Amino acid sequence: MLGREVTVQLYNRGYHVVTVVSPMEAFETVIRTRPDTIVASAVVEGVSGIELACDFGAMKSTRNIPFVLFTSFKRAHPELRESPEKATLIQHDRDLDDEITQVLEGSGLLIH
Repeated sequence: MLGREVTVQLYNRGYHVVTVVSPMEAFETVIRTRPDTIVASAVVEGVSGIELACDFGAMKSTRNIPFVLFTSFKRAHPELRESPEKATLIQHDRDLDDEITQVLEGSGLLIH
């Protein structure tokens, strides 16, 4: 399962990872804890990661929190049309470790 892989990758890099299972839990957790970054799968049942990225990007209290979407789609794919331009994409079909490193370095969140 990708979520578990991502959690392990981030944990092994020294990050504290909080996993939620529902969109409502995501909103509650993000608003309460103000994380350094938000990570979500782009396509899920119910409220998608794309919708979460749009919602968090629109809220004054969360719009400056970096948002990462995990997806197998390229940026130009129709499923990602509504994705905020500033949301970072990590491709499932690439080396997960390399992708995470690039995102963390690019956002200034890499722990050495």
